[in-house]
Amino acid sequence: MGNFKFVKKLQNQEHVEIVCTGDSITQWCYHTHKKPGYAGWFYDRLREKFYAYDMFLFNTGRSGSSTKDLLERIERDVIRFEPDFATVMIGMNDAVDGEQGLSGFEERLSAIVQKISRAGIEFMVMTQNCLPTGLPEGTSGAVRSALPAYTEVIRAVAKQYAVPLCDVYAEYERRLIENYDAYWFLMDDPIHPNEEGHSLIADLLLNAVGL
Repeated sequence: MGNFKFVKKLQNQEHVEIVCTGDSITQWCYHTHKKPGYAGWFYDRLREKFYAYDMFLFNTGRSGSSTKDLLERIERDVIRFEPDFATVMIGMNDAVDGEQGLSGFEERLSAIVQKISRAGIEFMVMTQNCLPTGLPEGTSGAVRSALPAYTEVIRAVAKQYAVPLCDVYAEYERRLIENYDAYWFLMDDPIHPNEEGHSLIADLLLNAVGL
């Protein structure tokens, strides 16, 4: 089951608190059609697996968020809770800045990772879903063409600071290449996963923590 301390606490029926932060993909928005987002699915599956009723999950995702505001609110929205485990999924909105924004993104993401690490919080960095290629000019996906490069930065920062990584992008990209039409059954629009997509992300997160 891996070496995550919060998993061992769940096994021992101890009190556990989890924080998931990020942008609209993390926030429980209308894209899931009244079903849970990945954070909600993650909570439900942990509860079912461990019969855990002394567990709390705080979702501090915020629509439109990027590393710029997340760095400013990381103390308030993650660190002050002193959670047993946290996840950070960010980058989709940073990608709007294009290739020229990569260095700033890396600097801010590194600062976020270091702040959480220094607080002694066990956490995981997550990449986001990929974007379909070939979208008409002007669609929401077209202004984020640099997302693959931002994803590489996320992977590199996780490796540099020895933080566990849940590579959602890799699985979404695999499915996109395998069957372009079937990929859309995971999406509510070019950016936001639907309820099926969020269920998949929750499964990937469970797998990443060894469950």
